[in-house]
Amino acid sequence: MEESTTMGERRKTRHVLVLDDPQGRRSIALEAATYSLGRDPSNMLVLRSDYVSRQHAIIFRVPVPGSQTYLFRILDGNLEGKRSTNGLIVNGQKVYSHDLQHGDLIIFSRDVSAGYYVSANLTDAEFARYVDSVEFRSLKAIVRDPQQTTLERDPIPIPPKRR
Repeated sequence: MEESTTMGERRKTRHVLVLDDPQGRRSIALEAATYSLGRDPSNMLVLRSDYVSRQHAIIFRVPVPGSQTYLFRILDGNLEGKRSTNGLIVNGQKVYSHDLQHGDLIIFSRDVSAGYYVSANLTDAEFARYVDSVEFRSLKAIVRDPQQTTLERDPIPIPPKRR
């Protein structure tokens, strides 16, 4: 949901996924309607581990009834219903589907995890400072079909974590 400030800037709620895998930490601002996650390079978010399924999970945006807001839901497996080998653990509980909430810890495998964070009512400038503080990295891909959840090419490599 967006609201204007006195200076005309737009404030809105932002959703961020901070992924940790053997290649390092990266932060993704969740803005698309759907994301596929797994070790296969065709996934929108590639999880770099041999312990993660090729198509491990789907994250998709869900409107909240009676409001102009939305949440993100994570689903184990792919859109065809094939579940991952190791499953998903959210906050210590094995789940098939989970509506993500601020501070959730998601375990994909013994060496891949993610944190989910919501930053409410930030301007673009405030959000830029926020994601910089969690070592934000942007995933850039050309959107050819908004219904598509995979890339037609390998994603741009993410540099290793800064120290």
